[in-house]
Amino acid sequence: MHSAKQQNIFQQPAAAKEFTGTIERITYRNEENNYIVARFLPEDAGKEVITIVGTLPAAVTGERMQITGEWQKHNKFGYQFQVKKLTVLLPVTKKGIENYLGSGLIKGIGPAYAQKIVHKFGFETFNVLDHDPDRLSEVEGIGEKRLNMIKQAWKSQSAVREIMVFLAERGISSTYALKIFKEYGNQTLSVLKQNPYRLADDIFGIGFLTADKIARNLGVDEDEPARIEAGIKYVLTRATEQGHLFLPEVELFRASSDLLNIPKQKVTIVCEELYRVSHLVNDNGAVYLNLLYNVEKGLAERLIQLKKAPVTLLNTEKIWRDTEKLRRLQGVEYSSRQKEALIEALKEKLLVITGGPGTGKTTIVKGIIQIFEYLGRRVFLTAPTGRAAKRLAESTGRRAQTIHRLLEFDPAVKQFKHNQKYPLRADMV
Repeated sequence: MHSAKQQNIFQQPAAAKEFTGTIERITYRNEENNYIVARFLPEDAGKEVITIVGTLPAAVTGERMQITGEWQKHNKFGYQFQVKKLTVLLPVTKKGIENYLGSGLIKGIGPAYAQKIVHKFGFETFNVLDHDPDRLSEVEGIGEKRLNMIKQAWKSQSAVREIMVFLAERGISSTYALKIFKEYGNQTLSVLKQNPYRLADDIFGIGFLTADKIARNLGVDEDEPARIEAGIKYVLTRATEQGHLFLPEVELFRASSDLLNIPKQKVTIVCEELYRVSHLVNDNGAVYLNLLYNVEKGLAERLIQLKKAPVTLLNTEKIWRDTEKLRRLQGVEYSSRQKEALIEALKEKLLVITGGPGTGKTTIVKGIIQIFEYLGRRVFLTAPTGRAAKRLAESTGRRAQTIHRLLEFDPAVKQFKHNQKYPLRADMV
């Protein structure tokens, strides 16, 4: 239940969107993503406690901070302040300092020791912790072991606070700030200052556009080579999502120039350097990411090897005659092109069947399966996606799996169990 006083805060025509205050109590915290629900006491809202929510990795009971966000009304819990940005501030009262130190944030300091430390050093407590922490031994009960524990914990927490404040001041949300800190730890600042576009490569959920926004907030120039490189790779990566392994060089230059809002000449200069260091491959005007070029080239080589591999000669005419009764019983009539495809399946190591909807591809696949089962051969059905595998199973009446499941992909080592050295025990896939 909200008091009338608190309701008045929300009902004002321009409800406050920024507060400075202290976390009184954390009522809920998700340890995986640091989403919290907390009671927050603003310093300038008539001392009325409000509920704040958000992904706030730096939040602890007793923490003093400046928060920016929006009011929202929860169907069950009423008005809450959704925090979009926060800046951690050190407490300015003795009670605030005591609550902050006793919150469990600093290993080795609980509520009792926090009270003793603040009683001893007062408003100088943080100065002592920052510049002369050995003086904590003057506090009754703090021996060498506890002192070292406190010093290490304070040093770590100071590093976290410095990083979170740095990110917040540059408009980086607390959600992304947490992901960034988890990836780079104490190296966060040096990584961001050196090349913020690493975020797009290293952190899931942060693509080029987000990394570029962060980089621009950090002061990266529009024509910075690192920005141009990241933009070029983003354009090529986006093309793969549309089914393209490469882009014509002219199209890549145009798309990159438009994305980055820079002249094509600058894109050209960076591209030439990326060719030189083999980050990109220019194959007669077709520009690939190095990985995709090698994948396509390697796949082509393997298909050629498979095509040239020796085959077991089968009496295709006899097999066709022997399976004629089965086809009659099923009421199946194959066109001349379909028969040609079925015969080729018996003769070749590799067969590609293409055609639009309704052209008989499924009929051919079912025919191939029936013939090989008649011959007593082991057949596996597979498809790139779960949906495609399900459709294949429904249309053939046989079990079908995704390629990853069939080859037994192990996410722990990012490798397939079945490979060239340990192939599938199958006659037809």
